[in-house]
Parts: sequence; structure tokens; C-alpha cells
Amino acid sequence: MDILRREIQTLLFIAVATGLWLFILILRTPSAALHTPFPAIPFFVPSNPVITELQLQETVNSSSDGTNSLILQKKLKGHSTIYTVFLKDDKSPAKRNLFTRTEGIAQSLSIPFNAWSPDNTYFFLKETTPKGFNYLVYPAENQNHVSVNLSMLFAKAYPTYSITDVTGWGGYGLLVVNTKTQDGSLQSFWFEVYDSAFIPLSTYFN
Repeated sequence: MDILRREIQTLLFIAVATGLWLFILILRTPSAALHTPFPAIPFFVPSNPVITELQLQETVNSSSDGTNSLILQKKLKGHSTIYTVFLKDDKSPAKRNLFTRTEGIAQSLSIPFNAWSPDNTYFFLKETTPKGFNYLVYPAENQNHVSVNLSMLFAKAYPTYSITDVTGWGGYGLLVVNTKTQDGSLQSFWFEVYDSAFIPLSTYFN
């Protein structure tokens, strides 16, 4: 029995010594050796913003008799929007490109509901800017496609008034312009497209 006990004690001593030796060896091993061979994945991975182009959007506005159509296409590109305006009439299946213009991301171009004049000779567009609205009147048949900025003309003629809305056409060559004064009084005007003049009206058009 004494021999067996001594053999067991010897084995235990060897096991403890071996474990202690392994523990000391691990402590002395450089920490880099304990790392896995796979590269570390950072918690935050910076990325460059990617600006994608939106799908082409199209708005169509037809004249009251349905013979003419105003088509506005817009496409976002980077920090700008490209607008293209077309005209189409029932005499030809092809649409005619009036102009293409680029607006900043804080600006936009749109077709008002009552955009066409009764005789289909004029139409107007609404431009939204950080400073307010511009109402742009175009001749439908003029190949130069030069617009009249109704808003700028009105600001020069009536600096104490501000335009609240251009509701549409009140007759041939006459646009209804609703305004207000600095004290809040409401006033409607006719804008005569032919001579770019404003006529105050006694009735306010809602």
C-alpha cells in the first residue's frame, strides 16, 4: 500500500508541475500570438455616400379642348434636377421639345392646373425657389421659347404688394393674379400678357 500511495503522489506532483509550467508559458507568450489569423472587423466602417438617379417622372397637362398637351419631365441627377418641357398637339403624334433646364435641389418647376390660355397660345409654369415663387409665361408657338417672369414684373410695378397665387386665365391673354398688401389687404389683378401690364380689379378672385 505504501508503494501504491507513493506512486499516486508522484503522478499528482507531475500533473501539478506540468499544469504550472503550462500556465507560466501562456503568461510569457506575446499577446499577438493568441490572436486569430482573421483580420479584425472595425465596429464602424466609413463609406462614401452614393447618389443614385431617380426614375424619370412625367406630368401631363392638357388644354381645355384637349387638342394640346404640356408635358413636364424631371430627373434627379446628383444635387440638381433636370427639367424638360414638351408640347404635343393632336395634329402630330410627335412631341416638340421646348426647353431643358437644370434647377438646384432647393428649387423646382411645376405645371399649374389651369396652365393653358383659352386659345392655347400661352401657358405658364410655376418655379419654386428658396426666396419664393416665380410664375413664368411662355408663348406656345414661339420657337425661341422666351418666358416672361410675371413675378419680377409685378414686384417692380407694385413693391408694396406680394403675390399669393396665380390662379389661371380669366380670358384671352389675361391671367388672374391674387395679391396682398403689407397690412394683409387682398387685391386681384389681371396680367395682360400681350403688353405685360397689370390691371387692378374691383373683385377679389378666390
